[in-house]
Amino acid sequence: MINSVDSAYGDTSADGQIPPADSERLFGPPQSAVSPDISFVVSTIGRPTALGAMVRSIAAELSDSIRAEPIVVDQSDDDGTRRLLAETELAVPCRYLRSGIGVSAGRNAGLRLARGHYVMFPDDDVWFGGGLVDAATRYLDEHTEVVGYSVRVTAADGTDSQLRWSHRPQFVHPRNYHRTTIGPAMVLRQDAIVSVGGFDESIGTGSPGWYGACEDSDLVLRLLESGFKV
Repeated sequence: MINSVDSAYGDTSADGQIPPADSERLFGPPQSAVSPDISFVVSTIGRPTALGAMVRSIAAELSDSIRAEPIVVDQSDDDGTRRLLAETELAVPCRYLRSGIGVSAGRNAGLRLARGHYVMFPDDDVWFGGGLVDAATRYLDEHTEVVGYSVRVTAADGTDSQLRWSHRPQFVHPRNYHRTTIGPAMVLRQDAIVSVGGFDESIGTGSPGWYGACEDSDLVLRLLESGFKV
C-alpha cells in the first residue's frame, strides 16, 4: 500500500551530471557504516505534518533483510520540517538537507547523497503499509536484467488513486507507462538512474520549465530508451 498527492524542487547540468547537494544534517539513531539496501529520497516543501507521517511509515517497510535510509530534501521557507524531524522518534537515521526550488532538483540533490543500491522517490504526503520494498527488492535481486519495479497507488480507502491502473503484472513500454508507473511508487536501481542523468530539472512542480508535472514519466521513458527494463 502506498498513498499520494504531489510534492515540490530545479536542471541537470549540460554534461548530464547530477548537481552536488547542500550540506546535510542527521536526525534519529546514529548512522551505520553498512550501506542501506534502499534510500527514500523525499523532496518536500511546507508540509511537515504529512512528511512526518510518511517518514514514520517507512518503519513498516523495515525487516531483518531490509536496511533503509530516508533522505529529506527541504525547500520550505521556515524551519518547520527540520524541527519536526528533530522532535520525531525515528526508527532509522534520517538525513536532511536543503535545496533550491523544484521537485526534480530536490530529488537529484538527495540522489547525490543516497547510499542505497535501490532508490525510491516518495512524495511527502504518501505513506507505506509494509511489504512493498521486500517484494520489489526480492524481484529485482532475482531479475538482474530489470532496473525498476512499480506498484499501484491507492487512496486511503484502497481505491485506485490518480491513474487508471493496470491490474496485471507486465513490462513497462511507451504505450502503457501511464497505466503502470508513477514516481512515488517505483523502486529503481540507483546506478540506472544516475546513468541517464537523474531527473530533468526543467520538468516538475516548481521547475522553471513549461511542464509542471511528469518528471517521473520522463525518467521512465529515458530509462526505456536506454534499453533498460521496468
